Amino acid sequence: MKTRNVLVARSLLFVPANRPDRYLKALESGADIACLDMEDAVSMNDKALARKSAAQFFSLPAPPDLTKALRINSLATLDGLRDILWIKDSGVNPDLLLLPKVTGQRDIDCLNLLMREIGIPCPILAIIETAEGLENAAQIALSPNVAGLCFGSADYTAETGSTMDWDSLAYGRGRVVQAAARSGILALDGAWLNFRDKEGLLAESRRLPALGFDGRVVIHPAQIQGVHAAFAPSASEIERAQKIMTLAEQSEGGASAINGLMVDRPVILQAERVLERAKRGSPDRGSA
Repeated sequence: MKTRNVLVARSLLFVPANRPDRYLKALESGADIACLDMEDAVSMNDKALARKSAAQFFSLPAPPDLTKALRINSLATLDGLRDILWIKDSGVNPDLLLLPKVTGQRDIDCLNLLMREIGIPCPILAIIETAEGLENAAQIALSPNVAGLCFGSADYTAETGSTMDWDSLAYGRGRVVQAAARSGILALDGAWLNFRDKEGLLAESRRLPALGFDGRVVIHPAQIQGVHAAFAPSASEIERAQKIMTLAEQSEGGASAINGLMVDRPVILQAERVLERAKRGSPDRGSA
């Protein structure tokens, strides 16, 4: 695994580009990434209108450690190309670009070329939401400027005919995590679509860190607190990780044991990730 990318996040909150009344609430929600959505959240008839107000989102005040992102439309559509021209003409410079329907490296290369031409290089979060995209996930993760992968589970199930159940999505999730880990970049899971079902959200989200995800998409500010809690290690996990790191220092890199567990390099790396998650989650910027 390569050194992990600087982009870290437990939560990515979408806000519709055609709802400027929600911009400030999204920026103050406590999400790690607030993403202005020009794609799925905006109907075909409203996309031109959405571009007229979208620049406001990037001029509003926000916490210094918040990532302001933009999801454009697919570059295989006219609206995707119009989004790129809007970025050029508006002077907006997002911290992160989300590219939907990524099927292979050629999609990333095309976006990189366009962004270089308008003079705004930008990290990319590639959304893997098609069967072809999943097949090419490893190649996509290694592409220039890709800082993370996001599993678009809803669109993926619509194409494959599977359900949104945990077992049905296990293969797709595993492929996305494996590709992101190989490249040392962020891995985000898709959204829990029933924003009123907080118990279901928490139960599923608690399983994601064990699978290797760093965070997930949220579609409502009320989901953020539960997701952050799910990705925060427990007190016992933190204590165990600290003991492992202490023992590793004392053994000076040699193999040792704690409570019958062999402590070697893979165990130490896992302990480091637990402590990294603990540090990331405290203090929290906001609440639901």
